[in-house]
Amino acid sequence: MQFEDIPSESLSKAAISSPQHWHDGLKSDIRHALRNDSELAHQLRRSAENSPSNQASWVAHILLAEIAWLPYEIQAELSTWALDRFLESPPPRCAATISGLDWLANQFPEQMLSESEDWRVNARNTGFSKSQNHDLHLWAVLTDWYDSDNRPHSSVMSLIVQRLPEEWWAPFAEIILTVLSDDPDGIPILAEMDVAWPSLILRPEGENHQIPGGAEIEHRGVRRTLLARLERLAEHEQWTEDLPGAKMIHDLAKALRAARDMSPPNFGLMHPMVGWLGLPIHRWPSKEVIQMSGGDDRITARLAKMLSGWHVELSRNPMEY
Repeated sequence: MQFEDIPSESLSKAAISSPQHWHDGLKSDIRHALRNDSELAHQLRRSAENSPSNQASWVAHILLAEIAWLPYEIQAELSTWALDRFLESPPPRCAATISGLDWLANQFPEQMLSESEDWRVNARNTGFSKSQNHDLHLWAVLTDWYDSDNRPHSSVMSLIVQRLPEEWWAPFAEIILTVLSDDPDGIPILAEMDVAWPSLILRPEGENHQIPGGAEIEHRGVRRTLLARLERLAEHEQWTEDLPGAKMIHDLAKALRAARDMSPPNFGLMHPMVGWLGLPIHRWPSKEVIQMSGGDDRITARLAKMLSGWHVELSRNPMEY
């Protein structure tokens, strides 16, 4: 069946009782439709009134994921209703919903950020009760890492990388890369995962990061010792060079080598201009040249900000700066 063939009042029932691949397609179709059809949001909201808790939770999950596109009256209603419904049975993949809760709380702080109704406290408590591979659990662990510098186990770091948006854990990207590269089981994972390591690690020291829920931390900048680690990683017997993660790490190593030698970088495998992220900004080509280059979108986005991860300790001869 197609999305259009299912009555709106039956969508949540169909979603939670369907095979995963079909559910994922249905969810994508509904989220896309909500951006153009406000009546669908009203219909889903009404359907949740008399639905079992797992179906009502699914409706809250979907509406929160697209909250910024919904009419104001639904947003206002969801600020007093959606959190409790969502937390009754949050689906394992719910990062977009967590972002939606954060957005909604900023619009309606009196309903969602008061001492007795702080969505962050309730969501974290629920998250810590879920399994390690649940998005809500991983978000709760990550907020704890932001707030207390309490590092999770390497197995949880791997799940954070696989499940959560890259921007959420960008300040810890080098730590995660280092920890996984020390674990024999983590090496093939690093080679396989399509993670934009250069755009996460080559950032200015002190760049501010915030995740849903308001936790903040500053990027610590890249360490000069990382290059030697990456070179050893590329020589490991389990390393496979033609996988997405291995190509990203190859580009990161090349960028750090260019920073060390203060030389123009080679073309990257995932983005031709990725190496410039490791050089002082005054050495970059013109902004027009950078904007005309094509490659991985995540790296393109960082290049467009014209922000370099270079610092004086990366170079053999900083006098050439």
